[in-house]
Amino acid sequence: MLFLLITRTQSEHVEKKIRSLVRAGIDAYAIVDDGPVSGKRFITYPDELMKESGWTNHMSYKSLPITGWDKATYHAYHSGSDYVWFCEDDVYWNTPRVIQHFYNHPSKADLIAYPLAPSYTDHPDWYHWSKVELLTPKKKFWTATYNQFCRVSRRVLVEMHKLSEQRKRLFFHEGMFPTICRMHGWTIQYLDEIRIQELLVKFHWKASYTPEQIRDLIKEHGHVLLHPVKTN
Repeated sequence: MLFLLITRTQSEHVEKKIRSLVRAGIDAYAIVDDGPVSGKRFITYPDELMKESGWTNHMSYKSLPITGWDKATYHAYHSGSDYVWFCEDDVYWNTPRVIQHFYNHPSKADLIAYPLAPSYTDHPDWYHWSKVELLTPKKKFWTATYNQFCRVSRRVLVEMHKLSEQRKRLFFHEGMFPTICRMHGWTIQYLDEIRIQELLVKFHWKASYTPEQIRDLIKEHGHVLLHPVKTN
């Protein structure tokens, strides 16, 4: 089992997160989008390798065909791990025990993520369906999840590798991960289904949670897993 923290550059903030996770018994690494890296827990890959491998287009922006997401799933596939957790660097948890709970959970689901648009029928107005259509035109398979904190199985990564060879590219991860699962009849599980009672899991695309909001949520719930929480 791997835990990959996706970040733009190596920073003191991310280094502290990685050290904390490793001390908690989590095999954590940071996948760096850009810039030099140092230390065995920080990894990056050249953009040219990603392009040559067809391991591109994980993000929704045409202007960003290669990012840390591409490099993270590329590393995950080549690691050979049965399951890999992915986490963006603006996900916040107030104690490593939050991550330990999910990391050690015995679920066999092929994707564990936060719900976004479970089907095209129920959410026809989601603004990224056109990117899912690039993967498959069959709308019955279309689904989307928030993947800022998610776990993917080996066989999902293997299917992505096949796509990279056949299509010479990959697709927006919020649609690609769950739609691959739906196409193959594989299990998707939501984070709330496996969380402990005293843990709040809340993701959105609105403004960053403020320190005051985080403090109040911890006081109310005990433990939190939140997105986004921006740091300077």
